[in-house]
Amino acid sequence: MTTTTTNLSDRLRLATNHYTTTATLTTLASDSDSEVREAVAANSSTTAAALSLLAGDRSVTARRLVADHRSTRPSTLAQLASDHEESVREAVARNPATPADTLAQLATDSRDIVCAAVARNPSTPAASNANTPPATLAALATDGGEATRIGVAGNPRTSPRVLTALAKDKTAAVRLEVARNPRTPEATLDKLRADVRSADLLARS
Repeated sequence: MTTTTTNLSDRLRLATNHYTTTATLTTLASDSDSEVREAVAANSSTTAAALSLLAGDRSVTARRLVADHRSTRPSTLAQLASDHEESVREAVARNPATPADTLAQLATDSRDIVCAAVARNPSTPAASNANTPPATLAALATDGGEATRIGVAGNPRTSPRVLTALAKDKTAAVRLEVARNPRTPEATLDKLRADVRSADLLARS
């Protein structure tokens, strides 16, 4: 079957199939139908070159899928970090391949959802991705919204100094993430335990 078929269902079948040849996927990346291009962007077999082409697609969904893709080049992720759609920028912030300087750029994004994604620095099932520079995390700890501070508190690269500061955060969820972070100093953990005991005593009185 050729990729010039006019049958949309056939082209979609090719675009979603992980065994489709890279040459065919590259051709389909320029398909006239956005659903086909989006399927190519989601296909794990799509090459970095085809993903770079799709990074300029008019479909927001296609660009977001490129930003999420494990094979997307760092240079392409840097390009998408300036996308006008926040969902695309958020996806870049979640991608383990995003370079540190791009994450630092996204940490100053006007949308808290993007900053929070940088702070969490997305994780694999086994362990957190730790690309976000400690200096960027320190800035997010003071300038970010609640979701962002929660992400910083849970990040394994956050410095003990920043964790100690976040242990005083007014939001309980932030303090909980500080308590769970393996880099939190023992003295800070003792203070958090004491605060919990005090709150429990006040609740009982």
